[in-house]
Amino acid sequence: MSEPTAFPLDESKLPFKIPKDTKPREKIMKLGQMITDRVPAKLRRLTVEDPEYWGLASIVTDEMADVALKMKVRQPMTLPELEKATGKPAKELEPLLYQMSCVGLLEYNWENPRREKQYILPMFVPGSAEFFNMNKQQIADHPEVTAFFERMTFLPLEHITAMVPPGGAGIGMHVIPVEKAIETENHSLDIEHISHWLKKYQDKLFKLQNLCYQKKIPVIICYEGWDAAGKGGNIKRIAAALDPRGYEVHPISAPEPSELARHYLWRFWKRLEKNGHFTIFDRTWYGRVMVEPIEKLTPEERVNMAYREINEFESQLHDWGAEIIKFWVNVDKDEQLRRFNERENTPEKRWKITDEDWRNREKWDTYEKYVDRMITLTSTDIAPWTILEGNDKKYARIKALKTIVKRLEKRLEKEDK
Repeated sequence: MSEPTAFPLDESKLPFKIPKDTKPREKIMKLGQMITDRVPAKLRRLTVEDPEYWGLASIVTDEMADVALKMKVRQPMTLPELEKATGKPAKELEPLLYQMSCVGLLEYNWENPRREKQYILPMFVPGSAEFFNMNKQQIADHPEVTAFFERMTFLPLEHITAMVPPGGAGIGMHVIPVEKAIETENHSLDIEHISHWLKKYQDKLFKLQNLCYQKKIPVIICYEGWDAAGKGGNIKRIAAALDPRGYEVHPISAPEPSELARHYLWRFWKRLEKNGHFTIFDRTWYGRVMVEPIEKLTPEERVNMAYREINEFESQLHDWGAEIIKFWVNVDKDEQLRRFNERENTPEKRWKITDEDWRNREKWDTYEKYVDRMITLTSTDIAPWTILEGNDKKYARIKALKTIVKRLEKRLEKEDK
């Protein structure tokens, strides 16, 4: 099975040189990660090689980036609101906002009840970087913005377009925008707040479980993530909130011979709990589109079919009445290494680390590409992915509980209408 096609930009064939900073500018790095639509750029730290960085670095000053970082993506703000957010006086701020609009970083919005001028920080979805290419002088001074437009149009779609058959037939599933599909935040909870929020959401979840039981709503919670990301500890905090009579946790490993003799989804169908009960999967059917192609266990054409099969499987679960909640537990490469070393050097934790974990770590970059593709192709309205930032395990646990609580509250509210 070959890796997903990356189609790297051949810079040697360009009639200009793309400038690359030797030392990254931190504010540009944060801004690029904040406004990109690309999943890989959401899951890891940007580098100077990423178009989100070099596309901004040559035309966006640190002062501009500082203002943009005080804004929220796609949320209009008036001049007085920006004055308050940035602490800059209007006399200083307004010319800067004008410059930011001229280079293509901001958009104007007049479509509001008061018809007042608002400023919007757009997200770099495919095609949106054309604002950087609307000024002829800017293109002449910074020709790399044309390559930036090409990259920001191609890269977010590279795995999706390859899956669409001629004429676009046979897709049938609505894949939602990435910014809606994955909710990423970078927070750490103060130690004194952890117990408060943990208890608050666990108490809420316990009550919601009873209401789901009364309404006969099956709840399916799915966990995927990097090795040592903290999936087990996260599941433990979820299970601690639940009545043990109403849930089951299913750790998923390699299929048994009897399971290999059947369709790969069969072993998940048979593990589903009955109406009103919770089913928690520690690893899921997504091994079909991650582990199996990387380990060359499944032919490429079967893997490509699996994306549609999985979306249809989850659609059937939704039609049954299930609430499907999917988590990807993310950690960065350095944090994973720290946890691996801690496990090896702590006798009571050594059982958690295996040779296979180290071998999988060597394939990090390959796995990252498949995670990107998986999330992009399988985040749907009925079963979106939520990213849990696992570098801080305690924060990830609170976020998981909060996500489940909010989803179930919303579902029960619909049931009552």
